[in-house]
Amino acid sequence: MYYAGIGSRRTPAHVCAQLTEYAEGFAAARWTLRSGGADGADLAFEDGVPDDERTEIFVPWPTFGRAKRSYRVLRGATLDRCLLLASVVHPRWDRCTTADRLLHARDVAQIWGDDLNTPVTFVLFWAPELDGVVSGGTATAVEIARHAGIPTFNLAIAGTTERFDKYIDTLELVA
Repeated sequence: MYYAGIGSRRTPAHVCAQLTEYAEGFAAARWTLRSGGADGADLAFEDGVPDDERTEIFVPWPTFGRAKRSYRVLRGATLDRCLLLASVVHPRWDRCTTADRLLHARDVAQIWGDDLNTPVTFVLFWAPELDGVVSGGTATAVEIARHAGIPTFNLAIAGTTERFDKYIDTLELVA
């Protein structure tokens, strides 16, 4: 089973510690983390997974973030499809640089996997959100998940931790 653990580069330290704890629990239950290798929430989730075999970290280019060998860079037809899907949900795609577009393309793979056919079960994240609109790069992944009916949980919103914990209780955590 897969989940997306993502969020803002500016995620507060105490929330990052919470994300790492969640990731440790999911790793123990043999779930696979999908994330994006960025500072903040992404790395907090990654820090909770001791085994690279339990991660799918999608990055825009090989030197991004920690630049680990296990990181995945999208290429070819998969990249083209991810770019197309990202362009559909991004409100200002025409203003995005090539680097911005690659960052958003990786958000698509965080939700659908590199085969674009294996969705995550849920998205856990921290990012500023106002009236259901997530700000920053995290928005692309969240919008794609929400359009697909995948549950999303933003820990920046009061009460989400409790709601997420109840949701987790309903899942069979051992894959």
